[in-house]
Amino acid sequence: MPKVVFVKVPAPPLEEAVCQSVQALVEKGLKVQLHVEAGEPAKALDNLLWTFSQGAFIAHRLVSPEETPAGDPEQALLISSLIVWPKADALVLSSPAEIEHCMKFDLVVDFAPTFSPSLVEAARERFKSWRAKDFEPVFFEGIGWLSNKL
Repeated sequence: MPKVVFVKVPAPPLEEAVCQSVQALVEKGLKVQLHVEAGEPAKALDNLLWTFSQGAFIAHRLVSPEETPAGDPEQALLISSLIVWPKADALVLSSPAEIEHCMKFDLVVDFAPTFSPSLVEAARERFKSWRAKDFEPVFFEGIGWLSNKL
């Protein structure tokens, strides 16, 4: 059963919080699968992971929906399909994914963008869905939780 974490994002851009979360998990030694929306959003997040932080280096790549990742040396993979990277310890959701897919990971990180009423409402519904499946998701204010709660 995965540990499910929702991270409050009080101000845009959401993508920066996603990148910070990936960085924090990688710094903890975890391999991260990043679930992304296909197309331009995936390419934009791929580019942002290289540039969002001056001193950070996250070895990653964008995986096409047709390929199956296996022995990848990267610390993080951006994947838009419902395939699972066997080396991944954590799933970070930059776009929503079905709970059944998420349950294949030890840790699931989702976001509650409180700066947008429609996005925060969608996050509430995902939170409720986890509870309906007998999970107890945890809610944190920002990504500082990674420092001491993982």
